[in-house]
Amino acid sequence: MKAQQDYIDSVRRTEERHIDHIPEGEQEEVCQIYAAKGFEGQLLEDIVQGITRDRDLWLATMLMEEYGLQSAPANPWRAGVQTLLTGGTAAALAYGAGAVLQNLFGVSAL
Repeated sequence: MKAQQDYIDSVRRTEERHIDHIPEGEQEEVCQIYAAKGFEGQLLEDIVQGITRDRDLWLATMLMEEYGLQSAPANPWRAGVQTLLTGGTAAALAYGAGAVLQNLFGVSAL
């Protein structure tokens, strides 16, 4: 975990230097990233301006889009609870739908 955080911090410092010293190049990277996602024209320009207007958002975007890194370290407990709740909710909905179908129509959802 520490090695991963050290790597993220190193990449963050590199991107901060790039934003400080070659902002036009970093803006172009944001433009290319979102153009590759299918955005174009004025909407693409608005997206790039919106992201690069806010330094923290710009940095977080570069970390996520260019390196696939989260800007803040993930909390393993929070991730576990979110997974449990998401999975539990999906399972409950599927079970509930199956029970409703079986009761209403005598049809099994499984």
